Amino acid sequence: RAFLRPVSADAVAHPHGEAPLPIVLSLCITAGGTLALFFFPEVPLALAQQMVMTP
Repeated sequence: RAFLRPVSADAVAHPHGEAPLPIVLSLCITAGGTLALFFFPEVPLALAQQMVMTP
């Protein structure tokens, strides 16, 4: 029933807009970090190997 209900005039007049800036920035930083780990995996891998090797 909720999916077949006609759209009200309030919903058409007030679109939801964009997410707040801190949320957009955090998503962009997370995406950038993911891409960095994909293209340069040796940096965190070398760090992890150094942590395992130390007595």
